[in-house]
Amino acid sequence: MRILVLTNLLPPVSEGGYEKRCGRVVRHLRSRHDVRVLTTDRHAERHAGDAAVVPVLPWMTPTRADAWRTPGQSHQAAKATRRVLTAFRPELVYIWNITNVPQSALAVILQSRVPVALNIGEYWLERLYGDGEPFMRRLLEPTHGVRKVAKAALKAYNSVDPALRLRPEEGRPVGISWITEHLRRATTVPTYVAPLVEEVTLPFSPHADAFAGIERRTAEPPTFLFAGRVTEDKGVDVAIRALAKLVEERPAARLLVAGTATDEMRSSLTALAGSLGLEPQAVTFLGNLEAHDLRERIATCRAMLVPSVWDEPGGLVCLDSAVAGIPLVAAAVGGIPELVRDEEHALLFPRSDAARCAQLMLRVLDEPDATAAMVERARRRAAELSEDRYLAADDDFRERVVAAYAEAVGR
Repeated sequence: MRILVLTNLLPPVSEGGYEKRCGRVVRHLRSRHDVRVLTTDRHAERHAGDAAVVPVLPWMTPTRADAWRTPGQSHQAAKATRRVLTAFRPELVYIWNITNVPQSALAVILQSRVPVALNIGEYWLERLYGDGEPFMRRLLEPTHGVRKVAKAALKAYNSVDPALRLRPEEGRPVGISWITEHLRRATTVPTYVAPLVEEVTLPFSPHADAFAGIERRTAEPPTFLFAGRVTEDKGVDVAIRALAKLVEERPAARLLVAGTATDEMRSSLTALAGSLGLEPQAVTFLGNLEAHDLRERIATCRAMLVPSVWDEPGGLVCLDSAVAGIPLVAAAVGGIPELVRDEEHALLFPRSDAARCAQLMLRVLDEPDATAAMVERARRRAAELSEDRYLAADDDFRERVVAAYAEAVGR
């Protein structure tokens, strides 16, 4: 089968676990099918030499200052997408994440008579043709009202530009695969797409190869690890507040923060730690770590902390922790409780509850036998949610999408 994959990023261009998961699926598809990947021009040089990857879509920054660029970016993306569709003639288009992609590319695909499958691992679908996409949004707005001249001009431009001529108001049949039931429930599917096939397939750890087989050798002082993007939604401030409560019982306890942080964020968190009376050495910012360095930290830390304050669509770091055999203390938000169950695979606490987080961190220290049994159950959970299991389910999903589309359009 000829499969066209549309995604904003593809490894080696990656910013997180979801891109890595996409990369593993694409590698699997390429072993069995004729595959092209249409992606953005962000770090396009990293795809040099791979003729199957077409990194030509503009990387869109949805800021007010860049809004004036969106008509040109939409034209460029639509033209590139039409060119690939014509040259490659896919029998299926598999769409992963179109954040930062001009959504004219998706509109062109939905207007083609090609089966379309969506793999939804983030919240972008509910924002389809909405926030951050001024060109497509203006096409759907009434011409009257504020900025009616600009809206009329954009609609005229869309109608005469042969690369565009988009009709985003028309619903198109698609298949949708969600990574968690939470994400499915939390997302309002826009009327521009009409689900033919829907399913929830829990994800796998995209770092299983890197984190499997770690030999645990915990040491003093008792140290906890946060690994991920250091942003407000990841709740590192909750981890610091929890540490401040924990040191009342374990004065030597430490927190390591592994991940990229802006200077502003790092300064803010350092100031928070100081205001809570923590010693300077209590919280250490490690920056972004390569896999082998992160393995060393996992080997010696007492537990992984996932204190997210937003609704994580999945929370792949929880599965990474299970594979690595490190105890997990996490916020019970979003899809996390679907991946790891409270008291069985992890210790979960309510959103932003630093006091409860501290209590669970203390349990990890004070109950080694119970913690070890929980880690073993978590390992088995990670084995259940294996990559092989996911790929088999994904193969079945795509086959059902193609069959349902053929029946729906009478082919």
